[in-house]
Amino acid sequence: SEDNLDSLEQKNTENLDKIKIGRYKDPYGLTVSKMKLGLWIITNKRNFLSAFLAFLILTSFIFWSLFLYTFGLYIFKGMQDDEVLLSSFYKISIPNDTIQNMSALNLSFGESRTLKQAGNKYDFLVKVTNPNKDYFAHFDYSFKVNNEYFGHNSSFILPGETKYISSLNIDIPSNYSRFNLNLDDIKWKRINNKNFPDWNNFSKNRLNIEISDETFLAGQSNNLSDNVNLNKLNFEVLNNTAYNYWGVNFNIILLENGREIAINKHKINNFMSEELNDIEIIWPGAIGRVTEILITPEIDITQKDIYISMDGNGGQSK
Repeated sequence: SEDNLDSLEQKNTENLDKIKIGRYKDPYGLTVSKMKLGLWIITNKRNFLSAFLAFLILTSFIFWSLFLYTFGLYIFKGMQDDEVLLSSFYKISIPNDTIQNMSALNLSFGESRTLKQAGNKYDFLVKVTNPNKDYFAHFDYSFKVNNEYFGHNSSFILPGETKYISSLNIDIPSNYSRFNLNLDDIKWKRINNKNFPDWNNFSKNRLNIEISDETFLAGQSNNLSDNVNLNKLNFEVLNNTAYNYWGVNFNIILLENGREIAINKHKINNFMSEELNDIEIIWPGAIGRVTEILITPEIDITQKDIYISMDGNGGQSK
């Protein structure tokens, strides 16, 4: 009956009220607290978005304000300060002595000389001095005669060195009027503790080539030939270093009262340490009175490939 149904429904409602919802346990791990948190997040989702947008707007405002302030400060003040600073730099002058100490000084040259040989052949020579104590140079050179270039060669000059550079037996026009030395592609390199820690000892130990007993006999003073002036030059060369060289060139200058009258070159191959060589050079031509003989070894000690090791490969000392 209807009365019984109403009574049963009322009874079930009373039983549900007696059940504590907090005791509910979902078999999949879902709890009431988690459901409440999710409901709260969904309910306040719009508030979260509004708060995030407000944060972005505030951050942008702060950074743009700083940018505009900094940029404006530079426009109105910083640019003027930069101009004042640059103008002060322009007023700073570097002493010439300081500039010269920072860079290599130019080579200095003596008088260029021509020495006539047979026909239209000439020897060209000029004395060159390197005034730098901390720089050496490699360079190409030639001699310009009537706007033409002759005797192309390469050479080097060590720190503080004075030497002759020359081109021998050059055939040039007979009507030449003037000539001068032309340097090309000069390359300077500085002596420092990295490449040559003690240059003075380094060069002294490698350039100790001793030359002695120089004797020159003019053509008329010997019995080599009755028809041609054949002069004879003798001297001794001692390799007084601890190094073996693949080859050593010698510049030979004959002078009369300080003036160059003849030039020649000689090379000793495989010049070993403590080796003594007796050199004899037959020198044709009519040479005047010789008052001085200048013989200078020419060794580019800045290069590593000039040395012979004991096993015959590239190296240095014996």
